[in-house]
Amino acid sequence: MNNINRWLQTSGVLHRVRKPSRYIGNEWNSVIKNSKKISLRFALVFPDLYEVGISNLGLRILYDILNNREDVFAERAYLPWKDMIEEMEKVNVPLFTLETKTPLTEFDVIGFSLQYELSYTNVLLALELSKIPILFEDRIEREDIPLIIAGGPCTTNPLPMERFIDAFVVGDGEEIINEIAEALIQTKRLRKVRKLETLSKIKGIYVPVFHKNKNIKITKRIVNLNDYPIPTKQIVPYMDTIHDRGIIEVMRGCNRGCRFCHAGMIYRPVREREPRTLAKSINELVENTGYEEISLLSLSTSDCTGLNDLLEMILPKFEKNKIAISVPSTRVDAFNVDIANKISKIRRTGLTFAPEAGSQRMRNVINKNISYDDIFEALKKAKESGWTRVKLYFMIGLPFEKDDDILEMVDLIKTIKSNLRFKEVNVSVATLVPKPHTPFQFAKQISPEESFRRFEILKKARKYAKIFLHNPFKSLIEGIISRGDEKISKLILKAHMKGAAFDDWEESFNFNIWKEALQEIEIDPNEYIRERGYNEKLPWDFIELGIDRNFLVREYEKSKNALTTEDCRWGRCTYCGVCYNLGVSNILVH
Repeated sequence: MNNINRWLQTSGVLHRVRKPSRYIGNEWNSVIKNSKKISLRFALVFPDLYEVGISNLGLRILYDILNNREDVFAERAYLPWKDMIEEMEKVNVPLFTLETKTPLTEFDVIGFSLQYELSYTNVLLALELSKIPILFEDRIEREDIPLIIAGGPCTTNPLPMERFIDAFVVGDGEEIINEIAEALIQTKRLRKVRKLETLSKIKGIYVPVFHKNKNIKITKRIVNLNDYPIPTKQIVPYMDTIHDRGIIEVMRGCNRGCRFCHAGMIYRPVREREPRTLAKSINELVENTGYEEISLLSLSTSDCTGLNDLLEMILPKFEKNKIAISVPSTRVDAFNVDIANKISKIRRTGLTFAPEAGSQRMRNVINKNISYDDIFEALKKAKESGWTRVKLYFMIGLPFEKDDDILEMVDLIKTIKSNLRFKEVNVSVATLVPKPHTPFQFAKQISPEESFRRFEILKKARKYAKIFLHNPFKSLIEGIISRGDEKISKLILKAHMKGAAFDDWEESFNFNIWKEALQEIEIDPNEYIRERGYNEKLPWDFIELGIDRNFLVREYEKSKNALTTEDCRWGRCTYCGVCYNLGVSNILVH
């Protein structure tokens, strides 16, 4: 028993903190290896609470791949909550892994998952809790400090975090994670700078110390999902988590072309898994975990051409054993209601749809490709099928939005409640944050003050629905970081030093900290939320995702005129550039 394990078991700390099961590990299907018999120790860190990170599919995939190797031992670490941080600091206990309660400093490599910009201060907090220098320049000569790498969707603009991370992985992780492991095993006895040099030669890895200012393009990695097994021995936590269910990724990528959608652009093209493989893996997952709910995950699961085949294979057994199926929020059309009706025979919850905009003009601006009739008929069919609750997602601050468009949103909510008579209508409204590598990367983000003004118009719908506005000040900080450059690393560091942490949690976000940090390092927020020019050099241009800049310009121009673009799966090629530039194509079952 090591010192941290002894402290957890004998000090009484687990009786003093909330949700102690966040810290004990030893969950069903977690992996323990003899660390003396392996060549590489890998710490996978999700920079947020356990109940958030344990549900992350990316970490489940990497954990499975790495631990299927005999020469690698991958362990997990998450950020402790504030009460546990206080307890750890009292007795100088560093951040540790759940599997063996080992301090992160004893690993060969630490891999962070960068899923959202408001977790960046958490990364710095995790390094600080681990007794690891936050800045790259303070670590490069320290051979006793692990390599710090990062992956996830936010690495498509790595500049705001490049002072803190040694190497960034861009794109799919299934193939490259083994290449990273091989490279680090082969260079284990070499100096850190030589290890980084080796990583810099792997396609899809950005190593700032070797690539910075060298006019080099970093091209994303992309895989055929059918070449890689689905993790079916997923870890089962002891506590309720954000998404407490088994997760099966039915496909990756989406070509619907919503102009605001970061994921829809960076994960192109669409790659579907074979239904028989999915059905076999789903049954194995249920056997290995005992989960009573399985999520069929993708950006738009109802678009999966093999979905009906899959449901026919698994529903009879699931209905018999009372195992529920869930899908993420879906498009508003009658087909999705049919799918919802099929899977709800086992357990019925609320329906979730994302119209995104209230007026047809704005739905065309964002290329949502759904009409008022689509929305009304789908919800009418849902009500007739027995659904009584519906949740709707909308955005404000879209390019070229007018007050009349928001009033049409009010009218749409009124119609859904009054004409269709849903028992409960919940509406979530967020301010658009323009993202890199999307057509809206050129757009101006509205200020928090303007968000509140537009929300005042939307409040007229409160007599028909419960309406929640995502904090516009959080959206402002997210927007500054999202389209940020190297200077934003100073902002992140300053905010961390002032105590910013868990910024994605409403109760922890403190805008005053960020406001003071902006003032002290003399950064004008307007410089980062302004409109960008078509020919302007953007901080993320060196990250090559296959999407032609001309395509993004064309799409933004079409949005000005409320013109739509069809999905290349059902129509002609849209010349986005991904298939040609990366030598890939859509992989569809039908």
